[in-house]
Amino acid sequence: MTTLDAAEEQWQYERPDLRCHPERFGWEPYPLSEFAILLDAAIGAAPASSFLDVGCGVGTKCRAAALRGLVVAGVETVAEYADVARAAGVAVEVCDVYDYARYGGFGIVYVNCPFRHEPDEAAFETWLHRQLAPGAVLIAVNSRTPPPFWQAVVSEPALWRGVYVKPTTGG
Repeated sequence: MTTLDAAEEQWQYERPDLRCHPERFGWEPYPLSEFAILLDAAIGAAPASSFLDVGCGVGTKCRAAALRGLVVAGVETVAEYADVARAAGVAVEVCDVYDYARYGGFGIVYVNCPFRHEPDEAAFETWLHRQLAPGAVLIAVNSRTPPPFWQAVVSEPALWRGVYVKPTTGG
């Protein structure tokens, strides 16, 4: 069993009480096996030393990124989830995603639907694109809208996912 498989097993079986609250958040967590493919593409596109998970939950994506040598952090709105992530060694700030002040300090940022309402989701994505530093890599899932003018490393609109690099000028 790989370490990534072990992290997935911990998320699914050790804390079923925290596995998912679709009645509250509307989405199941994105599978680690699929995330790993996107993360590898992101690292290959613009090798970075830091990774941020927006809405990190219990920190499984952060732990997977740490296994690839990245310095990781998360932002989360649910304190109980953040406590589990912190116990696993993930630095997590509990706050509203709009209040997080350090988006521009990360080389790779992962976002998976922090809102249930699609117009809110689209507004947040547009806002987030402006917060990231030039050259940053965005891993977006459950999103059909790539950032305008960003380089698409992986763009699979039919699967609602992509990996994009922010231009170093403009955009």
